[in-house]
Amino acid sequence: MAFPLEKILTISAEEYVHMVRKNPNESFQEVLSRYSPVGIHEAGNSGINPVHGFAEKVPDNAEVVVGYRSSWVSSVGHIYLLASGTALIPKSSSA
Repeated sequence: MAFPLEKILTISAEEYVHMVRKNPNESFQEVLSRYSPVGIHEAGNSGINPVHGFAEKVPDNAEVVVGYRSSWVSSVGHIYLLASGTALIPKSSSA
């Protein structure tokens, strides 16, 4: 099953942590240390929906993908979408 598209975010890890932290006295580093980051990359052609291909590559135990970026690239008459982001996996579920 593909990762939910609504959990693929363009915001940074820092912005996400500030949104979800429960204790405002915790630092960004303290909260982020509870996650294992995993880079996700996808290259798809214009004939398929590359966002869905990207979502298929996200580990099932990821809480969210942050820093999602995409760009269209043209090469030898073909158009490709390059996409990348960072999956944040809670350390309690990454073992």
